[in-house]
Amino acid sequence: MTDQLFNKILNELESINYSSTIVFNLYNEPLADKNIYFRIKQVRERLPHSFLMFNTNGDYVDSSSLNQLTEIGLNALFVTLHPPINKPYQLNERLKDFQKFLKKIGVDISQSEISTHLENGHIESNIDWNGMRLRVMANDWLKYGNSRAGTVNFLNASTTRVLPCVRPLRELTISYNGNIFPCCQFFPDSIENQKYIIDNISSKSVFEIYASHTLAKWRQNLFTFGKKETPCDSCRDEDFSKQDSLEIRETIINRLKIGA
Repeated sequence: MTDQLFNKILNELESINYSSTIVFNLYNEPLADKNIYFRIKQVRERLPHSFLMFNTNGDYVDSSSLNQLTEIGLNALFVTLHPPINKPYQLNERLKDFQKFLKKIGVDISQSEISTHLENGHIESNIDWNGMRLRVMANDWLKYGNSRAGTVNFLNASTTRVLPCVRPLRELTISYNGNIFPCCQFFPDSIENQKYIIDNISSKSVFEIYASHTLAKWRQNLFTFGKKETPCDSCRDEDFSKQDSLEIRETIINRLKIGA
């Protein structure tokens, strides 16, 4: 992302004293660019009450980088350890890589609590690194992965989504070139996903786009229970809405339709 675009977004968030979450990645490896440290420091200085985090594959993570990230104010780092390309997920191999990573960053394996649900292909550990949450995961993404708006079609389980989804309400996803997508499950460079671009941040404010009619339509379609439209019908993103909220959800949607 250019400095001009980054600063535009930062200026707008600063104007409302933004104090919620900022995630510094989409489908990239943030630590491959040393400029990420400067970006985080900028945001921390201008949005002191915001919660700053990003996801990484762990390649560039070591004790030195972790210390630097905590010093400049990162609140959380989520590390996902993937198996080699074209190699199937094997629990024992993932456990070995998990332990290898902990050793690399200098964590005493015997003193770290590793939560494992081996039969489900889920391994996780949460570490307090000088006040920063370090979450390390090694999951079977064939089981838990997402279709990325229908562009990933080799997952082990198919689904037709009926659950609501809070993402378009909760967050605004901005690609490196300023394109806005309904949520983070869209590959921004995918040709198939170009038709889902909401707008571009370079010509409008964060607030205008967040409150746009286009995003409002996405939210209405995802707000209640029932079969979702493409591409959300294939999405397996977790949602913890309870069925007993169905009536109030439908009431809200019907009132919106009356007021339209």
